[in-house]
Amino acid sequence: MFPFTVIIIKQFLSDKSDTQILGLIEEFVRSKNEQNVERGSNSLVLKPNFFQLISSRYFGLIERGEFLIENDRIVFKFNMYRLFLLGTILCLVQYIGTKDTNITLFFFVGICFGNLFIAFIKYTKMINTLVKEINNL
Repeated sequence: MFPFTVIIIKQFLSDKSDTQILGLIEEFVRSKNEQNVERGSNSLVLKPNFFQLISSRYFGLIERGEFLIENDRIVFKFNMYRLFLLGTILCLVQYIGTKDTNITLFFFVGICFGNLFIAFIKYTKMINTLVKEINNL
């Protein structure tokens, strides 16, 4: 459900098993100092710490990410509920201060959709890098 869950899908060319591919993805995620990682049979779920939202860590923009391997495709789903909740609260505070709806809407779009756009670009680039590494296995 947009804009809270974003899905990025990318095709890869590799004859390696899902276990080997998930191992590569898990190694990448752990190299970004993400410790809360759960591995399934064909999935990898990461849940960054709540306070990571205000940090500069790689997965700090999202509250939950899931890597799926299915039919020679890598699927990355990530949720950004906190961002929109905090953006709404900040906009309400800003509206109470100024009583200007146009500025408040501009503020909301800038905070929420700006960060969503940054996250989409950032994690699309990450998926492209992972696909290159998977193809080189």
